[in-house]
Amino acid sequence: MQSETELQIGVWGSEGAGLTIQEDSWYIELGCAHVTVQGTVILIDGQFEKSADYFQESGVFLDDPDFYKAQPGRVSGLLKENGDLEISIQARESLDDIGTYTFRFNREAKVYKCA
Repeated sequence: MQSETELQIGVWGSEGAGLTIQEDSWYIELGCAHVTVQGTVILIDGQFEKSADYFQESGVFLDDPDFYKAQPGRVSGLLKENGDLEISIQARESLDDIGTYTFRFNREAKVYKCA
């Protein structure tokens, strides 16, 4: 029988990324981008996969509105036995690998924004 769980609402931190989980959405802050996930994310046997919106950012203003538009993406992950959450982020239609981050609940994120 499969077990279903929801993650703890609040702030999760990682080296290079921050995750805020709300009742009906997630926000992931990265160095030069951010990711939003709409709806509740349910983990089945500690794993999940969900569509997301990926937003590229820049340290300078770019006069290109398409640069700032949401791109389709995907987040997937695993809740480890020690309570850490490992998330892989993919973006764009080609689902480029953006990175994998290990988050811990109530931990300060260390995000270095692009300049």
